[in-house]
Amino acid sequence: FPGSLLANGGRIAMSGLAQDGVAPSRFALKLNAMLVLVMVDCLCNGFADHLWDPSHRQLNVALFVVPIAVHLLMLVLFFLMLGHTFLLKYGLLLELLGEFWGVLLFWVLRLAVLLATRIPRLIAALQQWSPGEYWDSPSRHALFVVH
Repeated sequence: FPGSLLANGGRIAMSGLAQDGVAPSRFALKLNAMLVLVMVDCLCNGFADHLWDPSHRQLNVALFVVPIAVHLLMLVLFFLMLGHTFLLKYGLLLELLGEFWGVLLFWVLRLAVLLATRIPRLIAALQQWSPGEYWDSPSRHALFVVH
């Protein structure tokens, strides 16, 4: 049957692209990049609340900026992973946003929680608050748990 999977004696041409236009090696690279971004985000969030010494001021600023940058990169990478789809190939971005509105909603909510937890922590680090002064607020405890 010409044009079917059985063409060429049952073999599929190995051009690096599957029939739907997905390059497995590029897609795997994007998935691995997403995994690295998740691990960097976990490391930043795991150590950010333990550094209170004034000598860690620059590191505290970095631990404020890096998770925000990682969060933005995750969204970009999400759309790059969808780059081979019909919707992005033919410029139907609004249709794509309609399909993935939940992902975008949670992305915005997580960004809001990230900023709500990191901005007070950055202020506390730059003004050299003690850990007790920072953690006296029940709202900071709640945001820490939500984040």
